[in-house]
Amino acid sequence: MTRAYMSPMSTQEDLRGLLLRKGKTQAEAGINRVYASTLATGRRRAGADAIRRMAAALSVTTDEVYAACTESCRRASADHHPASGSHT
Repeated sequence: MTRAYMSPMSTQEDLRGLLLRKGKTQAEAGINRVYASTLATGRRRAGADAIRRMAAALSVTTDEVYAACTESCRRASADHHPASGSHT
């Protein structure tokens, strides 16, 4: 269920959710585990070649892959830099 990987503040799907929705592994999407981790944690942004490769492997548009990668980075950044006042 992809919904588990969607923020309540956003309906945008992240990279993990996109892979789950398409029923593909990272390898089947043309990315290795280490590269996928750097994308998911926001340490790296996907390049144009990687986005095209993933889009072709997942049978989606490059815009969908770019949006999913961007959402993964946004969430990683939000996890590491929570809004002020959210500390418990």
